[in-house]
Order: sequence, then structure tokens, then C-alpha cells
Amino acid sequence: MKRAFILTPVLVLLASLLLAGCGNKKKENAVLKEKKEKLAGLLKQQSELNSQIDKLQLEISKIDPNAIEAKSKLVALDTVKLANFDHYIDLQGKIDAQNVAYVAPKGQGGVVKEIFVKQGDRVSRGQVLLKLDDASVRQSVIAAQQQLAGIEAQLKQAKSVYSRQQNLWKENIGTELQVLNSKTAVENIQSQYNAAKANVGIAQEGQNNTTVRAGISGVINTLNIKVGEFFSPGTQIQIVNNNDLKVTVNVPENYSGNVHQGSALNITLPDVGNKEIVTQVNVLGKLIDPVTRTFYIEGKVPQDPLVRPN
Repeated sequence: MKRAFILTPVLVLLASLLLAGCGNKKKENAVLKEKKEKLAGLLKQQSELNSQIDKLQLEISKIDPNAIEAKSKLVALDTVKLANFDHYIDLQGKIDAQNVAYVAPKGQGGVVKEIFVKQGDRVSRGQVLLKLDDASVRQSVIAAQQQLAGIEAQLKQAKSVYSRQQNLWKENIGTELQVLNSKTAVENIQSQYNAAKANVGIAQEGQNNTTVRAGISGVINTLNIKVGEFFSPGTQIQIVNNNDLKVTVNVPENYSGNVHQGSALNITLPDVGNKEIVTQVNVLGKLIDPVTRTFYIEGKVPQDPLVRPN
């Protein structure tokens, strides 16, 4: 009888738990169903709103294409693949011309008599740029030529005397000393003639130097001389040939083991619309500058009307 009284409460408790569990499950199912129905309604509303938005955007873009801003993509996809990794260092360089000539007078210079070019003109090698006053030089040429003509006449006479003395000596007329004296006179006058002829050449060269010519073909970049001014070695006429350009760069010494002849050079010119030029190192300095601790490299730059030296 005691065992029966103990088992009865346990069975009642289990039944109560079972009933409570079933009731909670039905309640949860009802809440879940309600939420799903609400979600479905919201998704339907979202779809309808998206359709309305797309329709309005299309209509607006037809009226004003710039009114609707393009949606930016924050994520992009790409395929993973093997490739070489090129490491570049950013350095500041300078575009320079291979051919830059500074025209200077030969000799002491002179007063400018005529100027045949102006700044910005394109000139060819050997073209006349300036004409210097050559009045005094022309007088020197005339004097040297006259002196040469006088010595030449003396030389002809001395040679004639020497020839006659030789003929007389062959006929046993006269003395051997007369022949030797005539020969010595010819040799002395011949030396004077050679010196006078050289003086004429020097005078003519001085006259030629009064005509200033271009040493290379290119463009007159600087011309700071006027008619009537004295053209001296300190006066500057600069000719630049833009057909042959180069880029020069000073590279820190810690890259000396990585930069070689043939290394790639990518040139970016921010002042010319970020123009990019691809070339390679063709000159590599062998010394490290003790002050800057850098070494020098340069590469050729293709001809381009937009690219200028410096």
C-alpha cells in the first residue's frame, strides 16, 4: 500500500510536464508562423518598392542622365594567378638634352656688326649666327699678304742669283764661297717666306673667326647679345637639340646592387598630364658621390614635342 501512494504523484507530474511541453510547442509554432507571414509581407513590399525605385530612376535618367549617380563597387573579384612582382623605387630626375652647345667666339671676340638669327629659331650646323666687326683684322690680312709678296720677290731673286753662281762655278768661274753664300741667302729668305705665309694664314683665320657659326643643329634657346655689344667668351648663345633627350637620376647607394644597365625606367611627367615613358638604364655611374651618397644613371627619352629639357 505504501508503494502505491509513492508512485501516484510521479505519474501525475509526468503527465503535467507532457501537457505543458505540448502547449509551449503549439505556442512557438504560432509565433513562428506569424513572423514568417510578416517577413513575407515585408519582402513583397520591398520588391514592390525596388520596382518603383528602378522605374523612377530610369525615367529620371532619360530626362537628366547626370541626376542619378552611379553606384560605386566596394568589392571587386579577380582570379588568383602566378605573376612576376616588379618592385620600383620613386626618385626625382631631370630631362636633359644630349646635345647642348654654348657658342663662344674664337679668340678674343669682337663688336657685333650683324645678327642673323633670333631666340627660338631653328639652325643647322655651320649656319652663320653673328658677324663681328672685322675692319682691323682685314687690315692685318692685307699687311701680311703684302709682306709675303715682298719676301716672295726677294726669294725669287735669291734663287736666280744662286742658280747663276752654280752655273759659273761649273765653268770654273767665281769661287765656291760665292756659291755657298748664295745658297745660304736662299735658305734664309725661304725661312722668312714660310713665316710670312704662316702669318697670312693666322690673319685669315682671325678674319674667319669674325663670322660666328652654329656648332650643332638645334634651336636657339638663349641669345643675350645685341648689335654694337662686344661678343666675348662670357657672352652666352645656347643651342639645344631636342631630338636627342635623356633622363638623369641620382640613385641612393643602398640600391647599387639592384640597379644595372638595362634596368627598367618608368618616367612619369606630372606637368605634362602625367605622361608616362618607358625606357631603360643605358649609363650607370661607377662612383658614389661622397656628399649625397648617390650614384648617377641615365636613360634615353624618345622624341616628343611635349617633352623639353629641364
